[in-house]
Amino acid sequence: MRRIPKDTLDAIQRHFHQVIRVRAAEFTKKRKLALPELASLLTAREPKAWFPIPGMYGGFSYWLEGEVQEARLVTESWC
Repeated sequence: MRRIPKDTLDAIQRHFHQVIRVRAAEFTKKRKLALPELASLLTAREPKAWFPIPGMYGGFSYWLEGEVQEARLVTESWC
Protein backbone atom coordinates (compact mmCIF):
# COMPACT_ATOMS: atom_id res chain seq x y z
CA MET A 1 0.00 0.00 0.00
CA ARG A 2 1.30 3.40 -1.00
CA ARG A 3 1.57 5.97 1.82
CA ILE A 4 0.37 9.43 0.83
CA PRO A 5 -1.17 11.88 3.32
CA LYS A 6 -4.83 12.67 2.61
CA ASP A 7 -4.20 16.40 2.16
CA THR A 8 -1.41 15.69 -0.34
CA LEU A 9 -3.56 13.23 -2.28
CA ASP A 10 -6.48 15.68 -2.26
CA ALA A 11 -4.26 18.45 -3.68
CA ILE A 12 -2.91 16.15 -6.40
CA GLN A 13 -6.45 15.09 -7.28
CA ARG A 14 -7.69 18.71 -7.50
CA HIS A 15 -4.87 19.54 -9.91
CA PHE A 16 -5.53 16.40 -11.96
CA HIS A 17 -9.24 17.23 -12.25
CA GLN A 18 -8.33 20.74 -13.40
CA VAL A 19 -6.00 19.32 -16.06
CA ILE A 20 -8.81 17.07 -17.31
CA ARG A 21 -11.29 19.97 -17.40
CA VAL A 22 -8.89 22.18 -19.38
CA ARG A 23 -7.48 19.52 -21.72
CA ALA A 24 -10.88 18.02 -22.55
CA ALA A 25 -13.02 21.15 -22.11
CA GLU A 26 -15.03 20.75 -25.29
CA PHE A 27 -15.98 17.20 -24.28
CA THR A 28 -16.54 17.70 -20.55
CA LYS A 29 -18.73 20.81 -20.88
CA LYS A 30 -21.43 18.79 -22.65
CA ARG A 31 -21.43 15.97 -20.07
CA LYS A 32 -21.36 15.75 -16.32
CA LEU A 33 -18.49 13.30 -15.96
CA ALA A 34 -17.59 11.76 -12.61
CA LEU A 35 -13.86 12.44 -12.55
CA PRO A 36 -11.54 9.74 -11.22
CA GLU A 37 -10.83 9.38 -7.51
CA LEU A 38 -7.13 8.79 -6.86
CA ALA A 39 -7.59 7.09 -3.48
CA SER A 40 -8.33 3.80 -5.26
CA LEU A 41 -4.75 3.78 -6.61
CA LEU A 42 -3.35 3.52 -3.09
CA THR A 43 -4.50 -0.07 -2.66
CA ALA A 44 -4.96 -1.20 -6.26
CA ARG A 45 -3.12 -4.28 -7.47
CA GLU A 46 -2.47 -2.52 -10.76
CA PRO A 47 -1.44 1.02 -9.78
CA LYS A 48 -2.15 2.39 -13.27
CA ALA A 49 -5.61 3.47 -14.40
CA TRP A 50 -7.35 4.72 -17.53
CA PHE A 51 -10.01 7.44 -17.73
CA PRO A 52 -11.69 7.62 -21.14
CA ILE A 53 -13.37 10.83 -22.29
CA PRO A 54 -16.49 10.16 -24.40
CA GLY A 55 -16.14 11.79 -27.82
CA MET A 56 -12.44 12.50 -27.37
CA TYR A 57 -11.22 9.24 -28.95
CA GLY A 58 -8.69 9.13 -26.17
CA GLY A 59 -8.44 9.94 -22.52
CA PHE A 60 -6.01 9.88 -19.64
CA SER A 61 -3.72 7.14 -18.41
CA TYR A 62 -2.50 7.91 -14.89
CA TRP A 63 -0.57 6.47 -11.96
CA LEU A 64 1.04 7.54 -8.71
CA GLU A 65 4.77 7.51 -8.06
CA GLY A 66 6.63 8.15 -4.82
CA GLU A 67 5.28 8.30 -1.29
CA VAL A 68 4.54 10.72 1.52
CA GLN A 69 5.63 14.26 0.51
CA GLU A 70 7.47 12.96 -2.58
CA ALA A 71 4.23 11.66 -4.10
CA ARG A 72 3.34 12.74 -7.60
CA LEU A 73 0.84 11.81 -10.27
CA VAL A 74 2.02 10.93 -13.74
CA THR A 75 -0.51 11.17 -16.55
CA GLU A 76 -0.54 10.77 -20.31
CA SER A 77 -3.27 12.09 -22.57
CA TRP A 78 -3.95 11.85 -26.27
CA CYS A 79 -6.73 12.39 -28.72
